[in-house]
Amino acid sequence: MRTMRFLALIWACLVVSPVWGDPIEASEQPAEEVQVDKESIPTVELIPPEGAWMLGLSQELKVKIQHLDSIRIYFPKKPLVPGLALQEVREKKRVLRPGETESTMTLVMVPLRLDVQRLPTLDVAWRSLTDPSLSGTIPVDLGRAKVIGQVTDPNDAKLAAPPTGLNIRHRNMTLIMGLIALAAAVIAILLTLAIVACFVKQPFDRGRLQFLQMRRL
Repeated sequence: MRTMRFLALIWACLVVSPVWGDPIEASEQPAEEVQVDKESIPTVELIPPEGAWMLGLSQELKVKIQHLDSIRIYFPKKPLVPGLALQEVREKKRVLRPGETESTMTLVMVPLRLDVQRLPTLDVAWRSLTDPSLSGTIPVDLGRAKVIGQVTDPNDAKLAAPPTGLNIRHRNMTLIMGLIALAAAVIAILLTLAIVACFVKQPFDRGRLQFLQMRRL
């Protein structure tokens, strides 16, 4: 009898109480993600050198970055380029349209060894001047550089035959006449000095002879 009452009490509780309770509200809300406008992200274009990479000759590798005027670009000042000597990094700006600018970074490099060089990847950072929360980094892969020598034909490296002689076809008459005049002037000066020396020595010899004659007496 008690068992029947206990079962009836349990059945009444199940009927009266709702099966599903109210949902529990989360105490912590997920952090809101910052939405970045795709038009605000700068675009990068890599322009390789016009000619081939040649050993010992400087080459220019250009990186063009198109961005809004409200975006500031932070390009590495002295990036590490293994196998090449970085001479300088030039920057040039050009206005594309109102509110949009193109920044061209030119890397002047000199290959130091013959090989296929794997150029590094540079991280170009950018930040919005109007909204500090908008910023990012753009990886720029500089690609590869196949360095070749300045002598492509092995026959060009052979020594040429020595010249047989020099043929003087034209005479410099001005130089010849000048040398003749200089020689004549030198001869005239020497003759003048000889004549002067004779006249100066003759009175001295006469005076000495008279002195000796008087001494004998």
